Amino acid sequence: MFEAYSTSKERVVNVSNEFNLKEVFYCPNPQCNAQFRIRSVTGKRAKHFAKLINSQHIEGCPYKQNRNNYLNSPNLIKYSLEDIFNNFKNPNTKHTNTELQKYKSDSKNRTNKKFIRTPKQLYSFCISNDLNTPYCEGLTVGNIILDNRNLLQNKNYEGITGYRLILAQTVKYDKRTQEVSLCLRQKTKNNKIIKLNISVKLSDKLYSELLNYIFNTYNSFSGHYIVVFGNWQIDSKYHISCTIENKKHLLYKL
Repeated sequence: MFEAYSTSKERVVNVSNEFNLKEVFYCPNPQCNAQFRIRSVTGKRAKHFAKLINSQHIEGCPYKQNRNNYLNSPNLIKYSLEDIFNNFKNPNTKHTNTELQKYKSDSKNRTNKKFIRTPKQLYSFCISNDLNTPYCEGLTVGNIILDNRNLLQNKNYEGITGYRLILAQTVKYDKRTQEVSLCLRQKTKNNKIIKLNISVKLSDKLYSELLNYIFNTYNSFSGHYIVVFGNWQIDSKYHISCTIENKKHLLYKL
Protein backbone atom coordinates (compact mmCIF):
# COMPACT_ATOMS: atom_id res chain seq x y z
CA MET A 1 0.00 0.00 0.00
CA PHE A 2 1.29 3.46 -0.87
CA GLU A 3 -1.32 5.69 0.84
CA ALA A 4 -2.44 5.49 4.45
CA TYR A 5 -4.07 7.69 7.08
CA SER A 6 -1.68 9.59 9.35
CA THR A 7 -3.03 10.48 12.79
CA SER A 8 -0.20 13.01 13.27
CA LYS A 9 -1.16 14.89 10.09
CA GLU A 10 -4.85 13.96 10.26
CA ARG A 11 -5.10 13.10 6.57
CA VAL A 12 -4.26 10.44 4.02
CA VAL A 13 -0.58 10.65 3.08
CA ASN A 14 1.68 9.16 0.43
CA VAL A 15 4.51 6.96 1.70
CA SER A 16 7.06 8.83 -0.42
CA ASN A 17 6.55 11.91 1.78
CA GLU A 18 6.74 10.08 5.11
CA PHE A 19 9.95 9.36 7.06
CA ASN A 20 8.92 8.60 10.65
CA LEU A 21 9.58 4.87 10.88
CA LYS A 22 8.03 4.72 14.35
CA GLU A 23 4.66 6.18 13.40
CA VAL A 24 1.73 3.82 13.07
CA PHE A 25 -0.50 4.62 10.10
CA TYR A 26 -4.06 3.46 9.42
CA CYS A 27 -6.07 2.15 6.50
CA PRO A 28 -7.49 4.88 4.19
CA ASN A 29 -10.92 3.40 4.86
CA PRO A 30 -12.15 5.42 7.89
CA GLN A 31 -14.14 2.41 9.11
CA CYS A 32 -11.12 0.10 9.10
CA ASN A 33 -8.52 0.10 11.89
CA ALA A 34 -5.81 -1.91 10.10
CA GLN A 35 -2.41 -0.53 11.11
CA PHE A 36 0.71 0.01 9.00
CA ARG A 37 4.34 1.04 9.26
CA ILE A 38 6.78 2.25 6.64
CA ARG A 39 8.86 -0.54 5.14
CA SER A 40 11.62 -1.05 2.53
CA VAL A 41 13.08 2.45 2.81
CA THR A 42 16.37 1.33 1.26
CA GLY A 43 15.46 -2.17 0.07
CA LYS A 44 15.01 -3.60 -3.41
CA ARG A 45 11.25 -3.34 -3.11
CA ALA A 46 9.64 0.10 -3.41
CA LYS A 47 9.04 1.96 -0.17
CA HIS A 48 5.55 1.15 1.06
CA PHE A 49 3.17 0.83 4.01
CA ALA A 50 3.18 -2.73 5.35
CA LYS A 51 0.37 -4.00 7.53
CA LEU A 52 1.31 -5.01 11.07
CA ILE A 53 1.08 -8.77 11.58
CA ASN A 54 -1.31 -8.52 14.53
CA SER A 55 -3.59 -6.07 12.68
CA GLN A 56 -6.40 -6.98 10.30
CA HIS A 57 -8.62 -5.18 7.81
CA ILE A 58 -12.34 -5.31 8.46
CA GLU A 59 -14.35 -7.71 6.33
CA GLY A 60 -14.98 -6.27 2.87
CA CYS A 61 -12.30 -3.56 3.06
CA PRO A 62 -11.12 -2.95 -0.52
CA TYR A 63 -7.61 -2.00 0.59
CA LYS A 64 -6.75 -5.44 1.95
CA GLN A 65 -6.24 -6.96 -1.48
CA ASN A 66 -2.74 -7.26 -2.88
CA ARG A 67 -2.39 -7.00 -6.64
CA ASN A 68 1.36 -6.90 -7.25
CA ASN A 69 0.89 -8.14 -10.80
CA TYR A 70 -0.76 -4.79 -11.61
CA LEU A 71 2.06 -2.62 -10.29
CA ASN A 72 3.10 -0.10 -12.94
CA SER A 73 5.66 -1.46 -15.41
CA PRO A 74 6.58 -1.28 -19.12
CA ASN A 75 4.81 -4.63 -19.59
CA LEU A 76 1.41 -3.07 -19.01
CA ILE A 77 -0.48 -2.15 -22.17
CA LYS A 78 -2.88 0.61 -21.17
CA TYR A 79 -5.99 1.52 -23.13
CA SER A 80 -7.64 4.91 -22.91
CA LEU A 81 -10.55 5.46 -20.53
CA GLU A 82 -12.86 6.12 -23.46
CA ASP A 83 -11.86 2.88 -25.20
CA ILE A 84 -12.37 0.92 -21.98
CA PHE A 85 -15.72 2.57 -21.31
CA ASN A 86 -16.92 1.90 -24.86
CA ASN A 87 -15.84 -1.76 -24.67
CA PHE A 88 -13.12 -1.60 -27.32
CA LYS A 89 -12.89 -5.41 -27.39
CA ASN A 90 -16.38 -5.60 -28.86
CA PRO A 91 -15.93 -6.41 -32.59
CA ASN A 92 -19.15 -4.52 -33.37
CA THR A 93 -17.70 -1.25 -32.10
CA LYS A 94 -16.44 1.09 -34.84
CA HIS A 95 -12.87 2.33 -34.49
CA THR A 96 -10.36 4.30 -36.49
CA ASN A 97 -7.67 2.51 -38.50
CA THR A 98 -5.06 3.66 -35.98
CA GLU A 99 -7.01 2.12 -33.07
CA LEU A 100 -7.49 -1.15 -34.94
CA GLN A 101 -3.80 -1.34 -35.84
CA LYS A 102 -2.85 -0.75 -32.20
CA TYR A 103 -5.25 -3.47 -31.06
CA LYS A 104 -3.89 -5.99 -33.60
CA SER A 105 -0.29 -5.11 -32.77
CA ASP A 106 -0.89 -5.47 -29.02
CA SER A 107 -2.61 -8.82 -29.53
CA LYS A 108 0.39 -10.20 -31.49
CA ASN A 109 2.84 -9.21 -28.76
CA ARG A 110 1.25 -10.89 -25.76
CA THR A 111 4.45 -12.39 -24.27
CA ASN A 112 4.94 -11.07 -20.73
CA LYS A 113 2.35 -8.40 -21.40
CA LYS A 114 -0.64 -7.56 -19.23
CA PHE A 115 -3.52 -5.62 -20.71
CA ILE A 116 -5.60 -2.90 -19.09
CA ARG A 117 -8.61 -2.76 -21.35
CA THR A 118 -11.53 -3.67 -19.09
CA PRO A 119 -13.01 -1.77 -16.10
CA LYS A 120 -11.92 -4.58 -13.77
CA GLN A 121 -8.32 -4.44 -15.00
CA LEU A 122 -8.36 -0.64 -14.73
CA TYR A 123 -9.61 -0.90 -11.14
CA SER A 124 -6.89 -3.44 -10.29
CA PHE A 125 -4.26 -1.03 -11.62
CA CYS A 126 -5.67 1.93 -9.68
CA ILE A 127 -5.98 0.12 -6.35
CA SER A 128 -2.47 -1.38 -6.69
CA ASN A 129 -0.57 1.84 -7.40
CA ASP A 130 -0.28 5.18 -5.66
CA LEU A 131 -2.33 8.16 -6.78
CA ASN A 132 0.63 9.81 -8.55
CA THR A 133 1.34 6.82 -10.78
CA PRO A 134 1.10 7.82 -14.47
CA TYR A 135 -1.40 6.00 -16.65
CA CYS A 136 -1.64 7.41 -20.19
CA GLU A 137 -2.74 10.58 -21.98
CA GLY A 138 -1.35 12.65 -19.12
CA LEU A 139 -3.60 10.97 -16.54
CA THR A 140 -2.53 9.60 -13.17
CA VAL A 141 -4.29 7.08 -10.94
CA GLY A 142 -5.69 10.02 -8.98
CA ASN A 143 -7.34 11.33 -12.16
CA ILE A 144 -9.00 7.99 -12.84
CA ILE A 145 -10.29 6.66 -9.53
CA LEU A 146 -12.06 8.46 -6.72
CA ASP A 147 -11.95 6.68 -3.37
CA ASN A 148 -11.06 7.18 0.29
CA ARG A 149 -7.51 8.14 -0.65
CA ASN A 150 -8.29 11.27 -2.65
CA LEU A 151 -11.83 12.35 -1.74
CA LEU A 152 -10.46 15.40 0.11
CA GLN A 153 -7.99 16.36 -2.61
CA ASN A 154 -8.84 19.19 -5.01
CA LYS A 155 -12.31 19.42 -3.42
CA ASN A 156 -13.33 16.16 -5.11
CA TYR A 157 -16.07 15.86 -2.49
CA GLU A 158 -17.92 18.69 -4.22
CA GLY A 159 -18.32 16.50 -7.30
CA ILE A 160 -16.45 15.18 -10.35
CA THR A 161 -17.38 14.77 -14.01
CA GLY A 162 -16.41 12.59 -16.94
CA TYR A 163 -15.15 9.03 -17.12
CA ARG A 164 -14.08 7.93 -13.65
CA LEU A 165 -14.00 4.87 -11.43
CA ILE A 166 -15.63 5.43 -8.06
CA LEU A 167 -15.12 3.11 -5.11
CA ALA A 168 -17.88 3.78 -2.59
CA GLN A 169 -20.24 2.10 -0.14
CA THR A 170 -23.85 1.15 -0.72
CA VAL A 171 -26.47 3.16 1.20
CA LYS A 172 -29.97 2.42 -0.11
CA TYR A 173 -31.93 1.42 -3.20
CA ASP A 174 -35.13 2.63 -4.84
CA LYS A 175 -37.36 0.02 -6.52
CA ARG A 176 -39.42 2.68 -8.27
CA THR A 177 -36.52 4.37 -10.08
CA GLN A 178 -34.10 1.40 -10.02
CA GLU A 179 -31.44 3.64 -8.57
CA VAL A 180 -28.90 2.75 -5.92
CA SER A 181 -27.40 5.34 -3.61
CA LEU A 182 -23.74 5.20 -2.62
CA CYS A 183 -21.60 7.32 -0.35
CA LEU A 184 -17.89 8.06 -0.16
CA ARG A 185 -16.62 9.32 3.21
CA GLN A 186 -13.37 10.58 4.73
CA LYS A 187 -12.25 12.33 7.92
CA THR A 188 -10.93 15.89 7.89
CA LYS A 189 -8.26 17.39 10.14
CA ASN A 190 -11.00 18.39 12.57
CA ASN A 191 -12.23 14.78 12.70
CA LYS A 192 -15.30 15.81 10.73
CA ILE A 193 -16.70 13.36 8.18
CA ILE A 194 -16.97 14.77 4.66
CA LYS A 195 -19.04 12.79 2.18
CA LEU A 196 -19.96 12.70 -1.47
CA ASN A 197 -23.42 11.35 -2.31
CA ILE A 198 -23.68 9.21 -5.44
CA SER A 199 -26.71 8.02 -7.43
CA VAL A 200 -26.45 5.25 -9.99
CA LYS A 201 -29.39 4.38 -12.24
CA LEU A 202 -29.24 0.77 -13.45
CA SER A 203 -30.91 -1.28 -16.16
CA ASP A 204 -33.53 -3.80 -15.03
CA LYS A 205 -31.15 -6.73 -15.23
CA LEU A 206 -28.22 -5.02 -13.50
CA TYR A 207 -30.44 -3.69 -10.73
CA SER A 208 -31.77 -7.19 -9.98
CA GLU A 209 -28.32 -8.81 -10.20
CA LEU A 210 -26.76 -6.30 -7.83
CA LEU A 211 -29.47 -6.55 -5.18
CA ASN A 212 -29.57 -10.34 -5.37
CA TYR A 213 -25.82 -10.61 -4.94
CA ILE A 214 -25.62 -8.18 -2.01
CA PHE A 215 -28.58 -9.63 -0.10
CA ASN A 216 -27.51 -13.23 -0.73
CA THR A 217 -23.95 -12.45 0.36
CA TYR A 218 -24.43 -9.99 3.24
CA ASN A 219 -28.16 -10.17 4.14
CA SER A 220 -28.30 -6.37 4.16
CA PHE A 221 -27.80 -3.71 1.51
CA SER A 222 -25.92 -0.84 3.15
CA GLY A 223 -22.24 -0.55 3.98
CA HIS A 224 -20.66 -2.63 1.20
CA TYR A 225 -18.01 -1.39 -1.22
CA ILE A 226 -18.67 -1.54 -4.95
CA VAL A 227 -16.95 0.05 -7.94
CA VAL A 228 -18.78 1.98 -10.66
CA PHE A 229 -17.13 3.04 -13.92
CA GLY A 230 -19.36 5.82 -15.13
CA ASN A 231 -19.56 8.99 -17.17
CA TRP A 232 -20.40 11.21 -14.20
CA GLN A 233 -22.28 14.47 -13.93
CA ILE A 234 -22.72 16.84 -11.01
CA ASP A 235 -26.37 17.18 -9.97
CA SER A 236 -25.63 19.58 -7.13
CA LYS A 237 -22.80 20.31 -4.75
CA TYR A 238 -21.77 17.05 -3.00
CA HIS A 239 -23.97 14.94 -5.29
CA ILE A 240 -23.13 13.19 -8.57
CA SER A 241 -24.88 10.61 -10.75
CA CYS A 242 -24.57 8.37 -13.78
CA THR A 243 -26.48 5.68 -15.67
CA ILE A 244 -25.02 2.19 -16.07
CA GLU A 245 -26.19 -0.27 -18.74
CA ASN A 246 -23.02 -2.31 -19.29
CA LYS A 247 -22.49 -5.09 -16.73
CA LYS A 248 -18.71 -4.63 -16.92
CA HIS A 249 -19.06 -1.08 -15.56
CA LEU A 250 -20.40 -2.35 -12.24
CA LEU A 251 -17.95 -4.28 -10.02
CA TYR A 252 -19.39 -5.74 -6.83
CA LYS A 253 -17.35 -8.91 -6.41
CA LEU A 254 -14.18 -7.24 -5.19
